[in-house]
Amino acid sequence: TPEFEDFGEAALCGNNGTSNYFRVDWFTPAGLGTWGDGRTVILGTKGYIELRKYIDVGRDQARSHLALASLNEVIARYPQSDYARDAELKLDMVRDQLAGKEMEIGRYYERAGHWLAAQIHFRKVVETYQTTSHTPEALYRLTESFLSLGMPEEAQKSAAVLGANYPGSKWYQRAYDLMQKHAPGA
Repeated sequence: TPEFEDFGEAALCGNNGTSNYFRVDWFTPAGLGTWGDGRTVILGTKGYIELRKYIDVGRDQARSHLALASLNEVIARYPQSDYARDAELKLDMVRDQLAGKEMEIGRYYERAGHWLAAQIHFRKVVETYQTTSHTPEALYRLTESFLSLGMPEEAQKSAAVLGANYPGSKWYQRAYDLMQKHAPGA
């Protein structure tokens, strides 16, 4: 009788010669280093693209940057195709992953009291990955770091952008409370 495996895989071949390989490592510690690590490999005539979804943003994001470039190339080459529409959806996931990594690094520097280093990463989220789920927190962290650096006017600007774009978020409420406590006149 077959044994239970800690992964599943499938290969699909289309009538037009395309092929696709899927592998999913189950949500168990016996899977890969990240629980629920899944990957899709899309094979083409000139190579392949491997897409992976991680729960852990602490990993190296080099492959996420490669996926970003590859997905952008699909969109540029085949803008009106179903592939381009699918690539757009995957781009959102990749951008969120990369923004999460920037937030993790920024929080590290913030905990260490290295406010300028932290700001570099929070600004990158706001400027490069502004459509991701990490943007409200990045704006809050910028508000926090500007206050810590003694720059209440700049903190006010970050809090104002946060309030204008995410007025009902917990991050705006935290920024508002922080400004009232540390810079009420700003």
